[in-house]
Amino acid sequence: MNRNAFLCGCLDLTETEPLEHLIAGFGRRFGRTTHVKAIAHAVGSAGKVEIPHQTWTEIHHWLDQVPRGEVLLVHNHPTNALNVLFDNLPLASEADRDSWFRAVLGGKRLRCYLVENGYVREFLTPNPLRFIERLANSARSGVRYSR
Repeated sequence: MNRNAFLCGCLDLTETEPLEHLIAGFGRRFGRTTHVKAIAHAVGSAGKVEIPHQTWTEIHHWLDQVPRGEVLLVHNHPTNALNVLFDNLPLASEADRDSWFRAVLGGKRLRCYLVENGYVREFLTPNPLRFIERLANSARSGVRYSR
């Protein structure tokens, strides 16, 4: 299936779920879309879902071995009082952005999506403060002082 059909299926599956789900779609880039060939699924708690070690292994293997390979990583935020009140578009949490950040630093073709309030939204940026903090830490650890 193409990327949009996959994302619609993820929305349908998770939209009313009280638990967080993680769905990875393994595909190949084709023009402006991704043809999804395989799926991995994990269920978490009401406030958290981990990416299983086996899924990370499969993601790395897929991206290393499949020409034009791409992985679509989707997870949901269950309905809560605040997002019912504000009816907001999906807002990526710090953990969501950290997953994206790790993938980008690894040079991987990983696209991250969030399902919330009946919407699916791709997020593309890390938490700016966390990004600056990591850059500063990297700079400090890489600097050698000599006398």
